[in-house]
Amino acid sequence: MLDYIASVVHADLEEPSDLDILRKVHGDLLAFGKMISEADLRAKLAEVQEQARHEMGALSHRQDIEFQV
Repeated sequence: MLDYIASVVHADLEEPSDLDILRKVHGDLLAFGKMISEADLRAKLAEVQEQARHEMGALSHRQDIEFQV
């Protein structure tokens, strides 16, 4: 699993947007016989990004951690 995560992170460095991640994950899912549209994949990515933002916000408030960008 860590190898796959590393490959997705590497793909993310190819372009300044999420398109590189979408192409990689979509291609990988299709290669494993999982039929999903790019639109559905984009929707899921937006969903998990929002969930991550929410969880990071809850974490920073709960533990009084300040994140710097």
